[in-house]
Amino acid sequence: MASIGYCFTKEFWGQRYATEAVKAVVSFGFQELGLHRIFATCHPENIASARVMQKIGMQQEGYLREHHCIKGEWRDSWLYAILEHEWRSVNVIHN
Repeated sequence: MASIGYCFTKEFWGQRYATEAVKAVVSFGFQELGLHRIFATCHPENIASARVMQKIGMQQEGYLREHHCIKGEWRDSWLYAILEHEWRSVNVIHN
């Protein structure tokens, strides 16, 4: 199992860099590392990040309350994950 995270400056938002990077990292995790599960989180208001995870086949699994502290402020997050067999079925359909 592994977690992934990403952060891009505004000038690179909306250019599919995050989607392509996450696809590559997830593929590496399942194909090269033999992982069973990969998960990630995002701030509930970060719709673009949630869409990136959805586009690559991750499913929303839950809501984590005040689990992440940024600059002294506790923040909630959405939890997304994908299992190796789910990733394989998504990639068979899209490739």
